Amino acid sequence: MTLKNITKKYNQGKANEVQVLKDISLSFQKNKLTAIMGRSGRGKTTLINVLGLMYKPTKGTYKIKETDVFNLSETEQALFRNQHIVFVFQSYFLENKLTAF
Repeated sequence: MTLKNITKKYNQGKANEVQVLKDISLSFQKNKLTAIMGRSGRGKTTLINVLGLMYKPTKGTYKIKETDVFNLSETEQALFRNQHIVFVFQSYFLENKLTAF
């Protein structure tokens, strides 16, 4: 999994642009644990959403298993996400009154 020159900008109204990620390049290795850490407001969640194909970056490339995933259609991305990406959420939203049974 490789990210190259990922940039993400948000438009906040007329001529008001916020750049959250700037030229991020990362490579993740199979069977290696990777942590994304940093202070609040530094773009960690945005980066994770890019990794999970939830956000499309303003520019850059992202390859998983030699597939440039940003060149896939939304339907193809959804299928690819289903087959190759796992999400572990911080908040589980479990119902206290329900059991596994």
